[in-house]
Amino acid sequence: MSDFRLSKACLKAMRRSFRSEGRRSFDMPFFQTKCLHADAIQITDALGLLAENGIVHIFYADDLAYVVTFDPDAEKKLARSRALALVKAVIDRLIGFLSP
Repeated sequence: MSDFRLSKACLKAMRRSFRSEGRRSFDMPFFQTKCLHADAIQITDALGLLAENGIVHIFYADDLAYVVTFDPDAEKKLARSRALALVKAVIDRLIGFLSP
């Protein structure tokens, strides 16, 4: 499984746990029970993709994700910034198209 798909699976598991239990901190055993086909290194790499976007913060031990904190507000902010960037790109293209 690719890091991108694995990161989506990890994010989905964190969202579910946050909604049902209000949980924001997750450890490696949590992800290993949710992603049985992936080892700790693959999970750490996948979580790194989420950390690049600011959705999670990772505390490392021995180069592996030890504790991961989930920030649900960061996900909303990221979606808004991407939406605004898309709107800006459309407006710029329209202005370029309409300009002589």
